[in-house]
Amino acid sequence: MKNLMFKYGAPAVFIITLGLLVHILNSIQPTFSNFTLITPSGKNMPIKSPGFMESPEGGVYRLAGTISMVANTSKILRFIPDDEILSLSINQMPVDLNIIPADRRKDYNRGFTYDLTRYLHDGDNQIEILYSDFGGLMGIVISAEGDESFNNKIFILGTILAIFLSLTLLKALRVSHALKILFVGALIVRLMYFAVTPADVRDHDLGDHIGYTEYLTKHWMPPPVDYAVGGAFFHPPLYYYTGAIVYKATQLIEPHNKVSIYRVQQILSLAYSMGFVLFGLLILNELIALYRKQPELKTAPATNNYTSQETQETQETQETQETQETQETQE
Repeated sequence: MKNLMFKYGAPAVFIITLGLLVHILNSIQPTFSNFTLITPSGKNMPIKSPGFMESPEGGVYRLAGTISMVANTSKILRFIPDDEILSLSINQMPVDLNIIPADRRKDYNRGFTYDLTRYLHDGDNQIEILYSDFGGLMGIVISAEGDESFNNKIFILGTILAIFLSLTLLKALRVSHALKILFVGALIVRLMYFAVTPADVRDHDLGDHIGYTEYLTKHWMPPPVDYAVGGAFFHPPLYYYTGAIVYKATQLIEPHNKVSIYRVQQILSLAYSMGFVLFGLLILNELIALYRKQPELKTAPATNNYTSQETQETQETQETQETQETQETQE
C-alpha cells in the first residue's frame, strides 16, 4: 500500500500543485476584446489582442480596445513596446509616462511596469495607446504582474512544491538524512537567490545563450558551422534543446513576454544546478560508505594473520612432540 501511495501520490501532488500555480498566475491576467489597430496610412485592422506582429509600414500606430478586470485581476501592468510607446490613456484619462525612463519606453525585451490602480476599475476599461514603429516586428505586449504580497505567496507555494519533489526523489534514492538536509539547504539557497535576481541581473552572457535557444525554437537543428565564431553557438546543444522546449511551452501562455520567458529559463537552469548538487552528494554518499567499510577491511587480514600464526605454532608443537616421542622410543 505504501509503495502504491509513493508511486501514484507523488505525481498527483506535483500535477495538482503545478496546476494550482498556473491557475493562480492566470487569474491575475486581464482579458482583451474589441481591439483595433489604425496604421499610419489610416487603415483600420481588427486584432484579437495586443501583441507583436510584422510591421506593414513605418510610422505612428493607434491601438485601442477593451481591458476587462475582475476582483483578482492585477492592476500592475507590464507594457513591452516595439518600437516606442508615445502615449497611453485609460478610460479617457491620460497616463503620465514621463516617470518612465526614455530607454524603458522603447525596450522591446523588458518594457516597463506601471501601477494603474487609479485608472482601472472592475469591469470593462477602454485603453488607447500610440506607439511608433520603424520596421520589422512591431506592437505592444500587455501583461499583468502581481504585487509583492502575491509574489511572496507564489514563491512560498513554489518552494513547498520544490522541497516536496526533492524529498520524494531523495527517498527513492535512499540517501541518508544528512545528505537530504544538505540537498534541501542547497535548494533553498538557490530559490532565495532566484526570488531576488531577475534574468537581466548578473546575466552572464544571457544574450548569447538565449540567442542559441531562440535559434533552436525556430529551426530545431544545430546551427551551421560558421555560427560557432560568435555567441554561444560553439557549445554542445543538449542544454539549449531543453531550453528551446521550455521556451516554446512558456510561449503557450506568454507568447511575446520575454520577461516571463527568461524567468522560466532561470527555473530550468536552477533545476540543472540542483542536478549537479545531487550527483555530488551521491558521490559523497558512496565515499562515506567506503570509509565506513575500512575498519572491516582492516580487521579481516589481522584475523587471518592471527589464525595462520596459531596454526603454525600448533604444527611446530606437534612436530616437537613427535620428535621427542621418537627419541624416547629409540632410547
